[in-house]
Amino acid sequence: MDANKVLINELTSEQITQLVEQNVIRDGMIVKVEAALTAANSLGRNVTIASWKDSDKLLGLLQQQAVGTKIFPSQTS
Repeated sequence: MDANKVLINELTSEQITQLVEQNVIRDGMIVKVEAALTAANSLGRNVTIASWKDSDKLLGLLQQQAVGTKIFPSQTS
């Protein structure tokens, strides 16, 4: 979520760094976002961070619906 508590649909590594520096991503979310970025980089594809409090969201993710925040792998040259 951004500073206004609105869901961020997509994040790049650059945006993650900026939001951590701005203290928007903080505390335990830093670990979750960095783990997701590591997974995206290792897999070479996007990964999604989402809350599973509502089981319908898990089903939506399996059906390719936009759920949570999509983390893009870092760009390599």
